[in-house]
Amino acid sequence: MTTTTIRKVPRSLPHARIYLDDLFEIENLLRDEFSKRYDAASISFEYVVDNSISMTTHDELVEHGGYATHFSLSASAGSRFLGSALLNFDGNSAPFFSLPYDSRESEWALYGKVNEIFHARRDWLKNFYESVPGWLIFGLWAVMFVVGSLIQIIVPKDPGIRPLLEPYLALMVIPLVFIGLALVVLFRKNRIYLRLARQDQKARAAARRERIGKLLWLLAGSIIGVAATFVADRFRR
Repeated sequence: MTTTTIRKVPRSLPHARIYLDDLFEIENLLRDEFSKRYDAASISFEYVVDNSISMTTHDELVEHGGYATHFSLSASAGSRFLGSALLNFDGNSAPFFSLPYDSRESEWALYGKVNEIFHARRDWLKNFYESVPGWLIFGLWAVMFVVGSLIQIIVPKDPGIRPLLEPYLALMVIPLVFIGLALVVLFRKNRIYLRLARQDQKARAAARRERIGKLLWLLAGSIIGVAATFVADRFRR
């Protein structure tokens, strides 16, 4: 008799900000998988954006534009609905990916490929902070509390000890910065940008050029203003 350990396929994906390129790549993986069981021509996908708008074509996604922090992808083959949301974004929560029950034998392989796509676009800072164990955060708070209490008790009675505590005061900045960043990062939402990555790169490059141009014009104006003031002062003399 052989005992086999069944490992449950994960559903959670890395926190990430992905583009339509990534979504379409995932869609192709799903289409290839479903076409083993259903007629490929009958397979279609539905996208729900921000829990309010339903779309069924790539053109509609591109036309909508912008980005979404709530997004789901589902599929059907003709009149057969292939399970609940296959890919889901839900704000701060980690994105998840899940296949219908009749695809369990392929789910590990597909999950691995989808996970790679998300890993390439991962929000590394958010993932890092979520991986930090809770006891470490608690320990930082405890250290801050103990050191702060000692300062309140000892320094007023013996001001001469303050120089000895200065290194500890400096170290308190570390947990403060860490916790402050954690609060900012943990409230940052996952996004799917409803545009192609190349379009986004071009838009960002154009925005950078515009900012640099404005800065150069401002700098040039300041230089011209200073020069004009200097020349005017010379003529007055």
